[in-house]
Amino acid sequence: TGSYAVLSSDSMLEWETLPLLEDSISQAAFNHKNILRIAQEFVNSLPEADYVVVEDMLPILPKDPYQKMKVNLMKLRSYILCLLSCMGDTDRVYILKPQLLDKLFQLKIGGERVAVTETIPK
Repeated sequence: TGSYAVLSSDSMLEWETLPLLEDSISQAAFNHKNILRIAQEFVNSLPEADYVVVEDMLPILPKDPYQKMKVNLMKLRSYILCLLSCMGDTDRVYILKPQLLDKLFQLKIGGERVAVTETIPK
């Protein structure tokens, strides 16, 4: 799934989660033709925005048991970021360091991230 939030200066106006892949384990889903179609559908379903802020992924470790799946998701993410950057100003896409959102919105309780919708006022 891919999620987005529409924020004003002091509140969250909208929060939505959109399905991306029916089968994230299948390698067929990650061929160029499919991944481009999925990225285009996702980007086209996003609302208009002045800025796009994306949280960067944590590094993929060499012995990660989910390494192949994470690399495939990174490919999809790259397609989405490329499409977003090509839409109008490239200066409107910002990538934040991993876990910076946790610090900005106090999303960490112990080792777990709490839901963003519980911390940002509506």
